[in-house]
Amino acid sequence: MSAQSPWLTVQEAADYARRHPVTVRAALSSGQLKGYRRTVPGGTWSIRRDDLEAWLTQPPVQRRRKRPNAAAAA
Repeated sequence: MSAQSPWLTVQEAADYARRHPVTVRAALSSGQLKGYRRTVPGGTWSIRRDDLEAWLTQPPVQRRRKRPNAAAAA
């Protein structure tokens, strides 16, 4: 997409945010980052620059650590 466009591809968003594209796709899939997916099979994501900025200003989501399975530990 052009530099003037308010829309970004996943790669452009990842470059801008200094994140890996997989991280951006995961945020899109989980709903943490708002984006729009084309309805064709294998459709690409489009992300508004404003939505990316909003995602970057949010505090990081804390993942819960998995507890070791007691049966597996024994």
